[in-house]
Amino acid sequence: MLRATSKIYYGKDYKKMIKKFQRAFVIALSTFIIMPAGSTYAAETDTADKQIVSEYNNTDNTDTASTKDAVSDGSGESEDYDFTPVNLNNKYGKKQNYLDSTSDTILVDDTATLTLSNVPSDYTVSFQSKHESLLKVNELSNTSCEYTGKKSGTTYIVITIKEPGFLFMSKTTTLKYKVTVSPRAVSIKFNKDKYTLSEGKSQQLKLTIRPSISKEQPEFDVSNPRVISVNSKGKVFAKSEGTSYVTASISNGKSAKCKVIVK
Repeated sequence: MLRATSKIYYGKDYKKMIKKFQRAFVIALSTFIIMPAGSTYAAETDTADKQIVSEYNNTDNTDTASTKDAVSDGSGESEDYDFTPVNLNNKYGKKQNYLDSTSDTILVDDTATLTLSNVPSDYTVSFQSKHESLLKVNELSNTSCEYTGKKSGTTYIVITIKEPGFLFMSKTTTLKYKVTVSPRAVSIKFNKDKYTLSEGKSQQLKLTIRPSISKEQPEFDVSNPRVISVNSKGKVFAKSEGTSYVTASISNGKSAKCKVIVK
């Protein structure tokens, strides 16, 4: 009877010892694998963030828009979002500039294309419109999309980039691409009916477009290209003596005309 009791006690003690050993082994393995990886990731992230701030502060940002803009869907409410260009270090240790610019302006019913650069083939990218009532976004490929203005307002395209990570822990980066949808012009008029220039001189023609918030650029044409020429911005160059007319047209078919005399 004593021998049987002793065997039973030994069996329970042995099982407890095995369970303790297994638990200690799992904890030790987790500490060895996960903790250093987490520390390395935190250190690399902190270093990358410092590089981003340093490089951006030393960069001449020629974008006229503020890096912090109020985004509105036309309802009167607005939110602040950061449109600062993003420079990141990917897993290959190379600096990546995914976006060549941070914003764009298009007209209602116009379509444009956005393409990312330097995206590794194993990354997953998605594009989404923040306000679909203002901007429609269609994904073309893993690195590009097209967007169409639905109605006037300011919104942005949310770009999500997922980088494959260790043990199914992927790193996700979110970029914001600002898009202003401008209404089309309904009328156009030159501020002056007649300009007089000396041969070899130039003159910027001034126009009034309605509505004033429209960003539509009119198309220009001249009646006598021997006398003057005009560029896409409405600047006239006097070539030789004579008279010519400049016509400015908008997309709804309306136009304006002024006279240019070269002496």
